[in-house]
Amino acid sequence: RIAAFPIGIDPARFSQALDSEKVKFHITELRKRFAGRKVMLGVDRLDIIKGIPQKLLAYEKFLDENPSWKDKVLLVQIAVPTRMDVPEYQQLRSLVHEIVGRINGKFG
Repeated sequence: RIAAFPIGIDPARFSQALDSEKVKFHITELRKRFAGRKVMLGVDRLDIIKGIPQKLLAYEKFLDENPSWKDKVLLVQIAVPTRMDVPEYQQLRSLVHEIVGRINGKFG
């Protein structure tokens, strides 16, 4: 027997949320806050296989090589912690914090 078991978000739920006054207010606030800038949004579990450090390093390299983009683009990375009782994941979290701190220090 074969069946489909979708993994991820419920698209209908997110579409319905757009009709909420609270969500509309937040969207308006975010549009004002980031007006004139490109926003890259990453939402991932903080997992070894997700490549979050590599994404951050690529963003840092882009800004290093393209300084005119400093005030035109930003990366918002939401990383949900997982398995924080495992030492490798604690090291990953520390590494991500270190890279984010360096990027914010250089370009923030």
